[in-house]
Amino acid sequence: MHNPFSQTRYHGSTLAWASFQQLADMTAEQTRTLRERDAELSQLRPLMEQLNSKLREYEAKEKVSDNTIQQLEQKVKTKEWVIKNLKEEFNAQRSRESSLVAQMTKLNASIEAYETTFHGKDVDVPMLLIKLKEYVERTHDLEGQVRRLTNTKLNELVLMSRPRLMQVVEKEEVVEEPSEAPQSTCESPHCEAAVDEICISVV
Repeated sequence: MHNPFSQTRYHGSTLAWASFQQLADMTAEQTRTLRERDAELSQLRPLMEQLNSKLREYEAKEKVSDNTIQQLEQKVKTKEWVIKNLKEEFNAQRSRESSLVAQMTKLNASIEAYETTFHGKDVDVPMLLIKLKEYVERTHDLEGQVRRLTNTKLNELVLMSRPRLMQVVEKEEVVEEPSEAPQSTCESPHCEAAVDEICISVV
């Protein structure tokens, strides 16, 4: 006698086996694909290492380049500073030269004026200028000597008049004081201070 449940179990087991087989095939395919990818990755690893090495090398070169650029910038700034100082010194030198040229031009004009004035009069203009300079220096020296002699003479006059002043002060004190009082020789500090003040004012 035919049993319908047995057919159902058989059909279900067949489907399960087919599903299992399909899953196994898929797993095998995925495993094969993974192995292929691993193989490709294994081939790419050396290339990746090379790329990483080159990247590190480029980074090191970039760092060196940055340092070099900074050094060059510093050198450029230093050269700019030197150029600026040289320009300032050059301008100052040109100013000094211009001033010197102006003085020389003025001196030449003065010499030409002297030569024009004394032309044909047997006058040596350079020697005349030297004599004029010596005369000015001699005049200043004589003025200094006169001042020194004047001060010396005034000091001598003050020193000579000091005893007379002391005598006048003594006589005034004798007249003012009683006859029985002893005569004073004007040794008072006031007299000395007065005489010293006169000496200082004269000097």
